Amino acid sequence: MGSSFDLDLVQAIYAAAAEEARAVGIHMLSTLVMEVDRDPRMGRNEEAYTEDPYLYMRLGETIVRATQGSDISLPTRSSRC
Repeated sequence: MGSSFDLDLVQAIYAAAAEEARAVGIHMLSTLVMEVDRDPRMGRNEEAYTEDPYLYMRLGETIVRATQGSDISLPTRSSRC
């Protein structure tokens, strides 16, 4: 997703994930670990979407807004950890 530079795609994916989670009673999503991948010797590199701090910030912002929205009490929203 990071290499696509498509924040609308990220928005659609995580909004759908939040809606599907709430539909089956799940109220929290465990999603992307927000860690910029700078050192290949470190573990969990497969969870990083990009090495670019600005793009990572925009991805994180998009994911939070897609999952939580402006009103987390809506039946289509989920909290994120």
